[in-house]
Amino acid sequence: MENYMEIKQVKIASCEQEVIILGQLTAGNFNYQSSVVINVGDLNRLINHLQKLNPNHEISAMFTSNVFPDGTEYELNTTSLERNTISLFDIANFSSVRKICA
Repeated sequence: MENYMEIKQVKIASCEQEVIILGQLTAGNFNYQSSVVINVGDLNRLINHLQKLNPNHEISAMFTSNVFPDGTEYELNTTSLERNTISLFDIANFSSVRKICA
């Protein structure tokens, strides 16, 4: 049984290292609003995944920004996309590449 998320929004704060993915999570027969947090280093993988699903849209150009006293928040609203569903297995495989230096 595969679990997946229909992504509604992606939020990034300029002062944070985390990306929040908000959407409708489906796990078997259950559907509920939820959020998933990924590392900011994995944001490009998420954008590339959404771009592959929606070749007629420029995903990176769809981000909007709001300036606050403590930084800027960037938001991607994906409700206008034809395909905005991603497997939780794919999100789990986003884990950032780590560099080991000696």
